[in-house]
Amino acid sequence: ILLVYPLFLGIWISFRDWDLMAGDYGWVGTLNYRDLWADTLFWRSTWNTLWFVALTVPSMTIVSLLLAL
Repeated sequence: ILLVYPLFLGIWISFRDWDLMAGDYGWVGTLNYRDLWADTLFWRSTWNTLWFVALTVPSMTIVSLLLAL
C-alpha cells in the first residue's frame, strides 16, 4: 500500500492541472507530458542527472570495493 498508492496517485495527478493552493484541478490529459517533452530545462536536468549517475556510481563502487579489500 505504501508503494502502490502513491504511484497511482502520482500518475492520476500527472493527467490533471492541479492547483495546490486552491485545491481544484481539471483534466488536461497528456498536455503535461507534451509540455514536458518540449521543455529544454527538463532535457538539461535529465542529461545532468544521467551524467552525475554515470560518474558517481562506478567511482563509488570502485572506492567501496577497494575499502572492503
